[in-house]
Amino acid sequence: MMAQKKIDEILKDPQFQQKKKIFDMEIQNWRDSGYNMPLEIRPRDWVQLLRLKSLHQRRKFLNYLFLTEKKVEKKKEIKDKNRLEYESKLSVKKVNDDHLEYGIGNNFMIRRVTPSVMSKLYVWNCLKGYMFGNKIIFDCSFSKYMSIHESRSCARQFIECYAANRLHNFPFHIYMCNVDVSSDFIEFLHRYIPTLFDVDFPMTITTKTYLELFDKSELVYLSSNSHVEMTEYNPNITYIIGAFVDKGDKQPISRAKAIKDNIKYVKLPLDKYLRFGDGSGKDLTINHVYNIMLDAQIKDWKDALKHVPSRKLYSSRIISLENKVKSEMLLKSLTVKDNVDDINDRNKLGESRNKFFKIYVSLMV
Repeated sequence: MMAQKKIDEILKDPQFQQKKKIFDMEIQNWRDSGYNMPLEIRPRDWVQLLRLKSLHQRRKFLNYLFLTEKKVEKKKEIKDKNRLEYESKLSVKKVNDDHLEYGIGNNFMIRRVTPSVMSKLYVWNCLKGYMFGNKIIFDCSFSKYMSIHESRSCARQFIECYAANRLHNFPFHIYMCNVDVSSDFIEFLHRYIPTLFDVDFPMTITTKTYLELFDKSELVYLSSNSHVEMTEYNPNITYIIGAFVDKGDKQPISRAKAIKDNIKYVKLPLDKYLRFGDGSGKDLTINHVYNIMLDAQIKDWKDALKHVPSRKLYSSRIISLENKVKSEMLLKSLTVKDNVDDINDRNKLGESRNKFFKIYVSLMV
């Protein structure tokens, strides 16, 4: 629905209307030439397609849509096949046996716990945090600065945060502030979570800024560029996480936003408890920061910081380096052994030739 509104808005421009007509002709020409083209292009795909500039990018994207379409068809085919097999087995079973059968998949004394039942339980856990939990804010004001790939990555990381909140014993009350409903980030998020804008969704989503909802003295921005480290988690403070993914040059965006809004900003005490490997950045993804803050409510920093990826740590770098050296030494030893074996084989071949030559000479004499 959001994608349809967006494509309608884009096509109001005559330039994009002309562009879409050219792309339609281009797609039809490729289809007639035997290239892999999808049968249907959805509005959200058209939004992305109209942004692509080069011919190679468009053909690559359309090939990706074609493969995705075929994958969905294959899954549906397998699902229908399995359903028909199950129904045939069930019909044969009913004809041959009329009495009740107890067991897993049949009549059972204990109610079956389905995924939908577990999902309701996790939603209730989130509602518990919504009503009684500590507050945390995701600043969504950076949507316009992210590319479409960065927006997709940011949405996936946010889903990890939401999933962790559903499972944790002490979930947060999540606030999403500065939300731009027309942004790619929200579009991807709504695609992954269809109930995002439902009334009973256990999260506060608003276009208002956090300064309109909270007092400045209660707010602290989490920024890796700060010189001040957190000493402990304070439940009376509402912490802010910047919903931003930057895959290019790392800029101090969160610190700049905190300075602009005149808010205190701190960083996680990574250097105090962890030793990072040479060349590994200390910038963490949104879901890693969120998981650390979840555990920081009830655990010490040593346990909470276990969510930092081990690949960034010095100990992990040393282990990987040792394994690399061992594999290189093993490869080298095998190469030397092969060379020695080749020399020995050549020597044996020379000895056998000399022996054969001596026998041949003796017979000739």
